[in-house]
Amino acid sequence: MITAAIIMLLAAFAMAQVKDEKPESAKTEQRELRQGEARGTVVFSDGAAISGVVHATGFGPLKIFDTSKKKFKYIQLEHIVVLRVEVTKSEMVKDWRFKEESKRDKVYSGKEYPRKDYEVYITLANGEKFRGRCTAVLYVESKDKKTRFQLKHYDRGTTEEVLDDLVHVREIKFEKQNSGSADNRIYGTVEPIGELEDVMAVQQRYKMFVKGQVDKETGKYVVKDLLPGFYDLVLVTRDSVFLATGLKGEDFSEDSLSDRDKADLAKRVWEIKDFFEEKKVLHVAGNKKRAKAIVKTVRKKKTSAEKKGDLPLVFFHIEYWVMHKTGERWFVDWRIQLVREKGEQETKKDTKTVVVRNELADKKIENTATQLKVDFDVREAESGDEGDVIGR
Repeated sequence: MITAAIIMLLAAFAMAQVKDEKPESAKTEQRELRQGEARGTVVFSDGAAISGVVHATGFGPLKIFDTSKKKFKYIQLEHIVVLRVEVTKSEMVKDWRFKEESKRDKVYSGKEYPRKDYEVYITLANGEKFRGRCTAVLYVESKDKKTRFQLKHYDRGTTEEVLDDLVHVREIKFEKQNSGSADNRIYGTVEPIGELEDVMAVQQRYKMFVKGQVDKETGKYVVKDLLPGFYDLVLVTRDSVFLATGLKGEDFSEDSLSDRDKADLAKRVWEIKDFFEEKKVLHVAGNKKRAKAIVKTVRKKKTSAEKKGDLPLVFFHIEYWVMHKTGERWFVDWRIQLVREKGEQETKKDTKTVVVRNELADKKIENTATQLKVDFDVREAESGDEGDVIGR
């Protein structure tokens, strides 16, 4: 009797396990979505279609260049209703190849390859529509399969292919979207009126750099269309750049860099070869594995911008760098230009003063509509109160 009872209990437990075990497709359909995910159907130009959970690399937003407003927008998938890809140009192109290695002369191979140019047409859940260019890697999870696909602003094939061989995404239609970040903004007034020239917000997580709008007559500014997260605010005036290097929400933990760590990072920045021959680290914050740096870069060597007989030019940039350390060496994750200035070397001797202000760091935008007011007085900031003037 005991043995029979045990067998019955085991059988009931097994049935319960089978009952609770859902197929992978059901899990994909029913599980709670994470930020950066949306359910939808991807349709390709050859007629194939896949439905499931769609997300971009790192679950981040799409970076789209709005061709009408001439600026980049960062859009989360869960805020898009339809993304349609249109072919703006389609042609077979003659295949020209270099006649000899390291020579400029080319010869026609007698063959052609297919090329297509694309634009995306976006409809958001808040009703906004715009056209632009986008390059991104995305994934759609369907049943037990994860399919990788790409959005491109152009594609080219081989000389063995024709135009129909270039298969592209035709449309992505999403379900149950929300209006999301349309009202997310940081705004305020900078005094004295007339000082503010430019404003921007930087978010490290998604490598976002969002330029704002400035009304010089009133001193008011606004940075709109911000995704959830922590932002560092950058205010550019006639003589100075006021900024911050916040660490909240960026997995940077505490600011624990020693003077030796900062010196190693500055040395590494100096060693990187690019357009600029001089680089000076003005400010660093972070830990022994990851850091943010404010870097001034200078170029005095002749460039293509200088014509024969022109006076020599000098180029100054103030840049925001994010870096990580592997072993004993620092590497650049990404860098953005905050300020660009140029002039004749005889008259343009230096660039704006950079001032770190803690009150401009870690401005938090929530998942729901957030309108965050940040007022700023240049006169108080220049006095050094709660700030650090770090140089030119």
